[in-house]
Amino acid sequence: MCSGSGTAECARAVLQKTINESGLVDWDMDIRTVCQWEYEPKCWPVLRDMHDWGMGVLGRSERSPCLFGDIMDLNPSSVLHGASSYATKKRRVLESRMPIWCVCLAHHAPDDPYPLCAIPEKLDSGCSGLPCQDMSRAGLRMMSAGRTAPVYMTHAKFVLQKKIPLLTVECTPDLDMDMMYDLHSDRYQWYRLVTGPADVGHRALARQRVYCIGAHTELTTRLHDPTEVLNAVSARMKHTVQTRVSDYLCASDYEVLLEAQQVAIRRKVPFKPRCLDLRYLLTS
Repeated sequence: MCSGSGTAECARAVLQKTINESGLVDWDMDIRTVCQWEYEPKCWPVLRDMHDWGMGVLGRSERSPCLFGDIMDLNPSSVLHGASSYATKKRRVLESRMPIWCVCLAHHAPDDPYPLCAIPEKLDSGCSGLPCQDMSRAGLRMMSAGRTAPVYMTHAKFVLQKKIPLLTVECTPDLDMDMMYDLHSDRYQWYRLVTGPADVGHRALARQRVYCIGAHTELTTRLHDPTEVLNAVSARMKHTVQTRVSDYLCASDYEVLLEAQQVAIRRKVPFKPRCLDLRYLLTS
């Protein structure tokens, strides 16, 4: 849910190919995306492209997953009418009925009179990049009182009713874990993993994220501690490769200096025409 640009599907395809060609296991990894939800229309063609790219990586062809739009369509249209408090919204959403069909943007044309696909009955796992606006400082950290809280409630309703064994929720490190625990009651054990690009070798980037793994208490068994696995992978990657800022620069020296000149003008800093050390442009 909230599939964004399909980065989870990309990672899955590469991981699947790597494991299956490694010769280290006597089984094949075969995880398939059957449905996606994404509110932003700009992301829809990207998701289709990512599916095709993943099939190219795996060297096979599969039917594209159903692409549904707004996750809030899983609720009756009037579910939040007149509801102002978190408790009221939570009760109404979690107790509301869920449709068995949704408008599918992948398998039906816009003018199709019956553009519906069935929501799968059984799902083994879910990966969701839920909204971060109300969790971040830029969004005033409204948390459960924010306007995106019903999205989290709807996600919880879906996974609880479908009894999905394993979940991954991606967000900012400020994710309201109290709300996550409250919405899923005691049916899920949560593991909160904070990670950044450096953990997978991209030291020159800085964008911390939190990945919350939810394991259904009745349907899953923990074989390894996820935090220990992350630490082991991170240590291995940091030992193997660590990028530098220059690894991401593909512009010519002339183009870099043109950009530096524009920055110098905006910041009212004397421009140094032949200096590629741009630290003098940094703000204090």
